[in-house]
Amino acid sequence: RGINLGGLAAVGDGDMDGINLGGLGLVADGRVRGINAGGLAVVSDGDLEGINLGGLAVIADGRMIGINLAGLGTVSEGSMTGINFAGLGLVADGALLGVNAAGLGVVAQGDMAYISLGGLGVVVDGDLWGLSAGGLGLVADGSITGLSLSGLGIVSDRSITGVTLAGLAIVADDRLAGLGVTAGRIVADNTRGATVAGWLRTWEMRGLAISPYTQIKGQQRGLAIGIFNTADELHGLQIGVLNRAKNNRGIAQWLPLFNFHK
Repeated sequence: RGINLGGLAAVGDGDMDGINLGGLGLVADGRVRGINAGGLAVVSDGDLEGINLGGLAVIADGRMIGINLAGLGTVSEGSMTGINFAGLGLVADGALLGVNAAGLGVVAQGDMAYISLGGLGVVVDGDLWGLSAGGLGLVADGSITGLSLSGLGIVSDRSITGVTLAGLAIVADDRLAGLGVTAGRIVADNTRGATVAGWLRTWEMRGLAISPYTQIKGQQRGLAIGIFNTADELHGLQIGVLNRAKNNRGIAQWLPLFNFHK
């Protein structure tokens, strides 16, 4: 406890509290708390709390709380809360909460919330909340909520809610709600709000859809604008070069310019 300085390394068999600095490394078998820095790495066999700086890595076998910065990797076997940064990868075996950024990837086995930025991607095994951006992709095993940005694709095994912008694809196994925009394809069980895509494929749409190809395999309730619009059950308006409403009768199932059904 206090001020602990090691020319090569600062090593503790138990907890370390205070200002803990190691020329090459800082290692403790217990909890480390305070201002902690190692030229190469900071490693704790327990929780790591405070300001934690590692030239290459910051690693904790427990939770990380505070400011955690590493040149290459920041890794926690528990949750990570605060300002978390790594030059390459940021990984938490639990929840990842706060401002989270990495040059390549940000990964959490639990929920991820607030600001999450990955040079290549953001991957979360739980829910993703807040502002999230990935150079290539955002992938969540749970729901995605907030402002979501990706160069290629955004994928959720549940729902996506908020403003969602992706280069090539937006995929939600459940609902896409709010505003969804991509140059490629949107695939969702149902959509609520507004979508702009090269191809929309959904089983239920409520709101506005703008797409060269709008494919609604169930109910459409709202307005679809495109080149070819098709709906199994139209309750609204289609505007396009060719419009198909399977619940209309006779020639009214296929109409140019617009189609309508209550």
